[in-house]
Order: sequence, then C-alpha cells, then structure tokens
Amino acid sequence: MLLEKLMAQAPPTRVHGQAETDELALLQVAEESDESEEEGAAEGLTPKKNKKQGLRKTRTDRNREARKRAARLAVLKVKNKKAWNKKFANLAGIVKEVDMDAQEAEERLKARRARQAELRTKLPPQIGSGKWEPLPVQVLTTSDATGSLREIKPMAMLVQERYADRRVMKGV
Repeated sequence: MLLEKLMAQAPPTRVHGQAETDELALLQVAEESDESEEEGAAEGLTPKKNKKQGLRKTRTDRNREARKRAARLAVLKVKNKKAWNKKFANLAGIVKEVDMDAQEAEERLKARRARQAELRTKLPPQIGSGKWEPLPVQVLTTSDATGSLREIKPMAMLVQERYADRRVMKGV
C-alpha cells in the first residue's frame, strides 16, 4: 500500500468544469501570467529559452548553415545550366521558326501592296485628302423605275446640273 502511494499517478483524462468564455476573465489570467514573468525577471530568475527562441548560434551552426546554403546554390546552378542547355539545343529550330515567320510576314506585305495597287488603278486619281465616293444616281431611267412613271416624284437635280453647266460655260 505504501508503494502504491509513492508511485506516480497519471493525470485524470477528464477535468470537470466549464471552459472560460468570459473575455474579461481570460484577459485577467493573461495579465497575471505577464506579471509573474516580470517579477521573475526582476528577481534575476529568467525563464529558460529553447534553441528556437533566440539562443546564440555557435560557429558550427553557422558553418553548417553556410555549407547547406552553398550546396543549395550549387544545385540551383546545375539546374539553371541544364535549362539553358535545353534552350540552346533547340536554338536552330527557333531560328528556323523566326525565319519562316519573317518570310510569311513579307509575303503578306507584298500581297497587301499588290491589292492596294490594283485598287488604285480602278479608282480615279485622288485630288484632295478626302476619300472619293461616286455620286448617287441622279435620274432614274425607265428600266430602273418600277410601276407607273406618273408616280415618280420630279427631282430638281437634273435642272441644277443643267444650269451649273451653263454657268461654267458663261464664266459666271
């Protein structure tokens, strides 16, 4: 019985009670823990810090990190060199593609210039900066007119054209 009392006992698997949900109570608990740490620091008792919390690195740690960094850089250099070699191995194919693209562009340009020259021969010579547009049909012929000729509205364009011709001839 004495032996059972002296042996360590496992903590209970469940703790009876409710979790703190009151924000004010949680803040008070946090403030109390901060105060106890400050008191310990004032007395000269500093809490232990593990390696990740800011212990100084030893020379061997720094050397180990430098070796790892150098190894990573060496691996990266090898990978980059392989990538460049792959790109330059296909350089001849890339040059051929660029030449073909340039030839196609040149052919398209020649075809476009030929089309423009053909259009220029069909159009009258350009005098001003505006685009030439043919005048609309001024007089309907009997073949163009559908229905009765009496229903066609009279147009003054023909009369204006005739008088314009006379003004030009007279010099008015």
